Amino acid sequence: MSTETPTVEHAEPPAVPQTFLVPPWAHWLLFGGLLSVGIGRSVTLAVLAPIGRELGLMEIQVGLISALTAAMFFFGGPFWGRRCESMGRRQVMIIGLIGYAVTTVMFAAVVEAGLHGWLSILFVYPLMLLTRMAFAAVASGVFPASQSFIAVTTSPEERTSGIALQNAAFGLGSILGPAIGGAMVLISLIAPLYVAALVALVSATLIWMFLPEPPTRVTPPGVAKLRFTDPRIRPFLIINFFSSYVMATVHQVGGFYFQDVLHLTAAQTANRVGTALVLMAIVTMGAQFLIIRPFRLTPKVLLRFGAPTILIGVAVLIVSSTLIPLLVGMVLVGLGLGFSQPGNAAAGSLKVAPYEQGGLAGISMSAGSLGFGLGPLLGSALYQIKPEVPFVVALAMMIGVTAYVMWLSIPDPKDYRG
Repeated sequence: MSTETPTVEHAEPPAVPQTFLVPPWAHWLLFGGLLSVGIGRSVTLAVLAPIGRELGLMEIQVGLISALTAAMFFFGGPFWGRRCESMGRRQVMIIGLIGYAVTTVMFAAVVEAGLHGWLSILFVYPLMLLTRMAFAAVASGVFPASQSFIAVTTSPEERTSGIALQNAAFGLGSILGPAIGGAMVLISLIAPLYVAALVALVSATLIWMFLPEPPTRVTPPGVAKLRFTDPRIRPFLIINFFSSYVMATVHQVGGFYFQDVLHLTAAQTANRVGTALVLMAIVTMGAQFLIIRPFRLTPKVLLRFGAPTILIGVAVLIVSSTLIPLLVGMVLVGLGLGFSQPGNAAAGSLKVAPYEQGGLAGISMSAGSLGFGLGPLLGSALYQIKPEVPFVVALAMMIGVTAYVMWLSIPDPKDYRG
């Protein structure tokens, strides 16, 4: 008779969830780290399309930059998510932010060499791909570490508002990014990238000096590692993938769409797209600061309001041919994302144990990164057929997501037991 201990797929969670209490300012330090990432991301989105045009790149080549970056996030997310529990969330965030700063400077230097003719485009483009992939390899640790930190330092009832604060930081960065970019682009298209790198470096220094480290949560012996196929989290990974695809299509292909529909120059495109991203970020952040956090809305409410709002926003973009309707469509997409993203993240968090939060954050980032990578790549290819086609595909996806969240059983914080 065998005495071998059988492998347990999922251990029973403790009756009472364990929460590591931190002072309020700790979450605001985290806010600063994500703020810097939001600034860098929005600056890059605002200038990447016009940079590509100035370098003579095709839309599909610009899309490939974003796609390969997202591919690295896909692999890096789970890697860093698991390291959160062994290395510590604080250390992973510091590595991610410093790597973010260094690789952004490298990317900016390569692009600058191409714009000034110091290097041939035959060398510039591969180096652009490599530096963005290096960026993603290290920066992919920031979000898993942040979400894991929030998950173990908030109660189940506070978790949605904590994740909303994380998204609000990213949203505020998306507001400040284009504002910084719009001013710095008068110097050069590359100047905003150097500023974004500096902000990330400052944030890493503050987190290193002041952010407390919650205790690690050791996975019980015999418990299988969290995987993409885990039925507890699969629905929320699906929602994250499709929502991220739509968001990436709107953000990345939107730059070309604005330029061609409105007949703009490269500098005008950066300005108009920057304005659109600012407005999107304002409504996203407003939803999270003024509605989700004060009223502590449940994941179910957030998902079932957010998904159809994104759907309507994409539909407005398809039928728009002037600036104001285009901005309205972007605002509606931003509002829907402001509700659905924290709702979806919180819902997934409420389905796993404390020691699985880091792994969940990494896997969730991978699902989002996959969508965010396919969006620009497939969207750029579809754009060659007709500018509206990428948005029609995004609309079909959001119809499916909306129907799915209306049918799905979404967890309630008060029912969480570990």
